[in-house]
Amino acid sequence: RLHKKIGATTIYVTHDQIEAMTLADKIVIMNNGVVQQVGSPMEVYNRPRNIFVAGFIGSPTMNFVDAKVTTEGDKLYIRGDGWGFEIPPNIRPENPEVVLGIRPENLFPVDPHSAIFKGKIEIREVLGSEVYLYVNCGSFSLCLRQEANQRYDIGDELHLNFKPEALRLFLKNSGLRIPMKGE
Repeated sequence: RLHKKIGATTIYVTHDQIEAMTLADKIVIMNNGVVQQVGSPMEVYNRPRNIFVAGFIGSPTMNFVDAKVTTEGDKLYIRGDGWGFEIPPNIRPENPEVVLGIRPENLFPVDPHSAIFKGKIEIREVLGSEVYLYVNCGSFSLCLRQEANQRYDIGDELHLNFKPEALRLFLKNSGLRIPMKGE
């Protein structure tokens, strides 16, 4: 309200990413004095420039899983420890060492036949209308958001998949996000 009432450009410095997301028209994210990305809150959230930005913006943070890109015939696959899937045609990594990024709200339980990941719930964090589940998948863990009326308990096995359009891939060596075709 104050910003609209005064009508002046305001620069607000904070280390609180939630505060930045709620107050800003434009966010400048810095790491060790170096600008990492500039954009609207939703641009930065949905299209982070690198792993640092992806991990800084969002609460809980984006899930990160190390992976390798492999070729089978004319198709590209991303594979990790006990999981894998075909890479959508709008993403074409040139380096085989990547990091898969998926936000917690884009992971969901599925039947075992359509799962990419499976693991056991280690932590169940209840926040009122939503619940965060932390799932141990062996060599990595994943966090997913659930509605409070869905009941999963610690120790339950979950089979998980994600929305394909929510997939983010980062180059392991540089941390830069691999853009989708058309970006």
